[in-house]
Amino acid sequence: MIRALFVSHSSELNGAERMLLDTLRRLDKGRFAPILAVPCPGHLSKDASAIGIESTIFPMKWTLTEKSRVWKQLISWAANVPGVFRMTRFIGERDIELVVTNSAACWTGAYAARRAGVPHAWFVHEILDGERPLLVSALGRKSLIRRMLSLSKRIVASSRASARAFGDSAGVSIIGNGIELPPPSGPSPDPLRESLGLGREELVLGIIGKIYPGKGQKEAVRATGLLRAIRPDVRLLVIGDVEDKSYFAEIREEIKAAGLDRNVAFIGRRTDVFALLPLLKALIIASSVDSLGRAGLEAMAAGIPVIAAARGGLPEIIADGRTGLLFDPPDPEGIAAAVRRILDNPALERAIIEGGRRFVEANFNLDVQVRKIERVLEECLEP
Repeated sequence: MIRALFVSHSSELNGAERMLLDTLRRLDKGRFAPILAVPCPGHLSKDASAIGIESTIFPMKWTLTEKSRVWKQLISWAANVPGVFRMTRFIGERDIELVVTNSAACWTGAYAARRAGVPHAWFVHEILDGERPLLVSALGRKSLIRRMLSLSKRIVASSRASARAFGDSAGVSIIGNGIELPPPSGPSPDPLRESLGLGREELVLGIIGKIYPGKGQKEAVRATGLLRAIRPDVRLLVIGDVEDKSYFAEIREEIKAAGLDRNVAFIGRRTDVFALLPLLKALIIASSVDSLGRAGLEAMAAGIPVIAAARGGLPEIIADGRTGLLFDPPDPEGIAAAVRRILDNPALERAIIEGGRRFVEANFNLDVQVRKIERVLEECLEP
């Protein structure tokens, strides 16, 4: 049995953390004995404990940052030194054979594994190159990639967009997030609809993700304003916690100025996303930073059309007119036009719904993806 320490850069439950939780849930416990390391208590550690996964806390700061916060990196490196030594001791005391880091953002696990002399694997969910990398290093991209490769026996990227930074380097695999396939969506329960103040005939759209500029909530709100001219009953559900308060304030000001208070609802973070999806006519993904788009996969699996920005890894899962609709960001007009295509063409809507679900079933089955991950982790222990 492989004793493996899985290191998460956060204890929230966003896309990367949910992928890790699903992986821990479905790992073959006859072959793996996983332990979860998180920087603080939170939703991830709580849910992991609920499924019988031991969790432990190691204070960790992000080693990589967005470009505007590069100045913080030197402080983070210094602050992480005690955590590296503590994790190194933990690896020895618990006879850990493999360390797996679940984000390029935090390097504590990689350095602790190197000090302890055990193999390290990296799950990379971020875009690290191109014009709009999500995370950057103060030392530059080439130095970043060389160091990640030198610290890891294997790297698992969630998409081709994430893998692109590593070129043709050996030891890099692409394994997309596995999705628990729900039954096809039926009508949403009336109590849920009523609790959100939604009428049965209203045109309901949704956007999921933390509220900050990279997720494009402002563009979705502007598109809602454009659609109101043809559908006064249009409603946009903004699902997710506020990460950037100033950006959130800007959105609220735009809503007030445009008179959209009745058309936009902020409903915060939700744990019942699959119950919410049947409320939607379409899910909007206006992100400029997604390496894959887990929310899109979940919507496709639930039979909800996806309207996505043609950026990052989203074109890898959205084939325009077949598994969803694409628009060129940032473009509220493009979002509104895509919604109108669905409203005006029921045959297109049916084709997208059927094509999207088939695509997810064929390529992102959770059990199949976890078996692929297990093989990669076992390969890390081979000479």
